[in-house]
Amino acid sequence: MAASNVAMVAVMTTTPLHMEDAGESLSAVGLVISLHVGGMFIPSPVSGWLADRYGRLPVLAGGGVALTALGTGWNLGLVGGSALLTDAVAPERRAQTQGAADLIMGLTGVSGNLVAGPLFHAGAFALLGVGAAAIGVLLMVLASRARPAMVRPGPAA
Repeated sequence: MAASNVAMVAVMTTTPLHMEDAGESLSAVGLVISLHVGGMFIPSPVSGWLADRYGRLPVLAGGGVALTALGTGWNLGLVGGSALLTDAVAPERRAQTQGAADLIMGLTGVSGNLVAGPLFHAGAFALLGVGAAAIGVLLMVLASRARPAMVRPGPAA
């Protein structure tokens, strides 16, 4: 969840600036941001169904693959990670654990912002994309190496 968040935030906080520097109109910037936000949330019901049907780890790995489409990759990472977290924690500790996970996501978002600004200013916007792709590869590797026996399967669909 945190890895998906830092990748998405680092790139998307500077995307409007990058587009403006490239001469794009404010309308184009607004369209890109709107499509991005739609990609973050519209797939949620399908992402949840995929996590229940095929498992949390494949959805998490899919989030790594899809981080090139930041909103959708973020969604898969968030839904897969949240489902995995819910499965791993006893019911009486779920709310507290989810709250801690949300805090970590927020802190990684702040970290993404702190990194993105100086990199953008230095003319290294492309490096943010490379970093997001590297995080995506890391998610795929971690999800593929995780031991499924440690994860209780979700309900069958």
